[in-house]
Amino acid sequence: MAYDREQIEKECIEIIEREKLAFFTHLEPYISPSMQTLYDWEFEKLESLKKAISKNRVSKKKKMLSHWEKEDAAPLLQIAAFKLMADDEEFNKLTTNKSDINANVVNLPPITIPDAPAE
Repeated sequence: MAYDREQIEKECIEIIEREKLAFFTHLEPYISPSMQTLYDWEFEKLESLKKAISKNRVSKKKKMLSHWEKEDAAPLLQIAAFKLMADDEEFNKLTTNKSDINANVVNLPPITIPDAPAE
């Protein structure tokens, strides 16, 4: 079946906005082409879809933050949900154990291991 990519993009945006989706993969039950087709078309890279998803994430994060300030309801679950939607900076601020390993391995001599002596 041939799909009109522009029409499918519009449908994806409408679904993301209507269903308040926070992840690209959550489109699967709502859209007629398969997720593989959307990936083949590189829809996950489309700015229009990224923007719609980002708008939903920001809205949800703002709502969670306002609940944290006002309510005393299951903060651990709210933090977990926030981490799932957080960008790198937000995630790193929420994480208590951060490991950032950066190795610059250029022009190092090879490591040689001598043969073990015969027994």
